[in-house]
Amino acid sequence: MYYIEKRHAWEHARKAFMFMLASSKPVTSSLLIAAIAQDVNTTNIQLPPRDLNAQDTFQFSHGSAGEYLKNSFSTGMCNLYLAKQSMIVLSDTSYCEKALDPQNGLIAVRPLVIHCLFSWMLFVRSLGNKATSDPQILSLLQRFFLPRKSRSGYTLWHEMCRKTVHEVMDIGSVFEEHWCWLSDVLRSQSSPVFLLGAFGLSSVIEKIGKKSNWEWNEVNDDGETCFSLAVKYRHIHTIRTFLDRGMPVRPCDFSMVLRDKDHHMDIALLICRAPHIALGKLLNTETLIAAAWNFAYRGRILRQLVCHWPPTVPIEISKELVWAFAIHYDIKFDKSTKYLEALVRNNKILINEETLPIIAAEWSSSIMGIVLSRSPKLASRISSKLLFAAVKNNADGLRMLEVLLRHSHKVIHMTLGQKLLTRATRNELWGDSLVELFLCVNKKICVTGIDLVTASTVEKHEKALLTLRALLKKCNHDVITRHVLQNIINNTKDWSDQSVECLEKMIWKSKGFNYKGAELIWADVEGKSGHTACEQLHDIRTKRGECLNTSSLLKRSYRIGKCRVYIPKVHM
Repeated sequence: MYYIEKRHAWEHARKAFMFMLASSKPVTSSLLIAAIAQDVNTTNIQLPPRDLNAQDTFQFSHGSAGEYLKNSFSTGMCNLYLAKQSMIVLSDTSYCEKALDPQNGLIAVRPLVIHCLFSWMLFVRSLGNKATSDPQILSLLQRFFLPRKSRSGYTLWHEMCRKTVHEVMDIGSVFEEHWCWLSDVLRSQSSPVFLLGAFGLSSVIEKIGKKSNWEWNEVNDDGETCFSLAVKYRHIHTIRTFLDRGMPVRPCDFSMVLRDKDHHMDIALLICRAPHIALGKLLNTETLIAAAWNFAYRGRILRQLVCHWPPTVPIEISKELVWAFAIHYDIKFDKSTKYLEALVRNNKILINEETLPIIAAEWSSSIMGIVLSRSPKLASRISSKLLFAAVKNNADGLRMLEVLLRHSHKVIHMTLGQKLLTRATRNELWGDSLVELFLCVNKKICVTGIDLVTASTVEKHEKALLTLRALLKKCNHDVITRHVLQNIINNTKDWSDQSVECLEKMIWKSKGFNYKGAELIWADVEGKSGHTACEQLHDIRTKRGECLNTSSLLKRSYRIGKCRVYIPKVHM
């Protein structure tokens, strides 16, 4: 098998190696020493009953084996022997075919052959450059990747793996970990380049790839090349090796790199610094979308894209682009949108009207301004749709509406404005400003009870108070009826005492409060002073020049908070 000077050590090393070869788990030095130093139940590790030469049974009870492994073996040496023996087994193609054929007499070694089929590339990969620096492994790899016969080597391996792939998941977790790599290889054509890219065998590419006539740009059924697979599984050394060979990079591969939130910077720099790469040919709308989804680094990426974007490449304002930038958009802290504004402003853009409502509802007013400046006059139906979308924009709603109104020359019909006012009261960030804007644009728009009730449903109490204050300032007479007041009270049950008291004062002082004949109820509102409420009502009516007719006063009892007070009801 292998030459080791001491025969005694050679025997123990060979037996230890057979354990490693048949083990269903990744082998470490500690695991190997523990297994060799004591009796091993062969049924637990699923070993065949005899060695490949059918002479020695598997017995790992020799006391000196542990000492030898502890002093002379390392994990690297174990993987070296595993790689060699796996390749030796695969080099005997007739033996492998017989072992996989259920009709022959080699069924006992079938698990061992399957293990070699699906694990040799992991052992070779773990060795790195040492795999091709060892003459024996290099010779075995050359016979495997560059066979003299057409149906041998890698082609036969690919065929045998496809036939036995259903048994792989029963071998152990080492295969489950790399199942994605292996499945991509087996789904591809029987070309070695896909395996080299998926498993990152950079040393094999450097040593053997130069002597081959492989088609490195071959594409599998999923549209992936060997370079795509190396990028997909982040094999940086393999990517560097491919680029050194002048491997072309497709725009979709570069977009995949930019989407990677963990290792994209190293790979992106390798691609950008490659002398044969023309960065301008890699940039398109998909590149922008990929950069936008990388929340951690999209500002840095877009800053570079602004510098290198070719003027001949248009930017398509698509739904995917808008959604990618709209997520986590913050008007105060999002610098990435500013870089995109520079790109959109300085380059040709392709506009899709279906994306305009998404921009209005979720994204930046600056982008909307640039887009509208390049667009013809919008139809009234689309303009109305954009206005309704803009009032939902919690990030940049006020500026968005200003941009849209400027584009439509600040013309809003009363019916449309009335609906927009109600929608605007739901905006948690810009509700008060939007209310003031609509009431200023069209003086005929009136505040209704529905607007007040809707504003009271906003979850943030502070923002709801601001919106209600803006509404109550422009509230007409007799808008706050008993029904409206009851709904407002129901919506503010969870408010703090301070917020409730502030709201009460605003309603008492509002000219829209219907105190004439209205039954005043503040049921379920905590912290309300009934005596104070009565005094406030009396003071407001006195200031308005209204006199109380004491002869017709009817003392009515109302529950206000936890108090019961008497408030005069006036018969007009």
